[in-house]
Amino acid sequence: MYRIYNLKSSDNVEVSAELGPFTVITHLRNLAPNPENRPGAIMESYYAGLLMDRKRQLICQLNQSAVLVAAGMMQWMVGDCKMVSDANGLFGYLGKQIRGKTTGQNCIAPKYSGSGTLVLEPVDEDIMLVNLQDWQEGIVIEKGLFLACSADVQQSTVMRSNVSSTALGNEGLFSMALKGQGFAALRVPCPKETLVLIELEDDVLKVDGNFAIAWSSTLEFTVGNSGKTVVSTALSGEGFVNTFKGTGKILLAPYLSFGTKEVEKSTDNA
Repeated sequence: MYRIYNLKSSDNVEVSAELGPFTVITHLRNLAPNPENRPGAIMESYYAGLLMDRKRQLICQLNQSAVLVAAGMMQWMVGDCKMVSDANGLFGYLGKQIRGKTTGQNCIAPKYSGSGTLVLEPVDEDIMLVNLQDWQEGIVIEKGLFLACSADVQQSTVMRSNVSSTALGNEGLFSMALKGQGFAALRVPCPKETLVLIELEDDVLKVDGNFAIAWSSTLEFTVGNSGKTVVSTALSGEGFVNTFKGTGKILLAPYLSFGTKEVEKSTDNA
């Protein structure tokens, strides 16, 4: 038996989301001393707090569901917690490594089960909880977004619709897709309240840049001219745009591309 004090009940912690086995907590202020011991660091930390630049953590209650977690993200666990790799044998491991190289996402996701509590490492990005029943045919996510999911969620690799989306769209050829009846926790590059959701019904969305962070697997993703002709594209100054066609949903980050150096650095350190 165990009890946890001063985690969700701390005056400096806010519970920002709960769904399925997951709880997201936000640390409201950085109460740590200045480790850099340089002028201006404390002031920077103060203004970072005003700008909602806060650490978030994901808490997983294993008595509700076993979970798959991005490799290296476990901070501590208490109670009956068992960890196994989801890569079965050597060939399973090699397959996961290949899929990770193609998607830009570490696909070795340790599985935690039992009845205890698992707490993940704090992250700088916001954490969005997703009910996959809202994405009936599955959700395709950009690299670095995956943080955790319930064990009944299916992970797969999807290929771009054409080679142009790789060569011209500044994207990889493959992406990770999640599908099932469970829940997922994603690291998003902007406050989740600012994300724009667009629903298409046999229509087209064109995005100039990598602002689309997730979309329905039913959509066709290509890269093409922003105008009807090469001349109109050149005159518009927009160049090539990412195009989503069909019926489904897209999540857009309104003012921060997921390809920024800061996000990529935090993803690599994970």
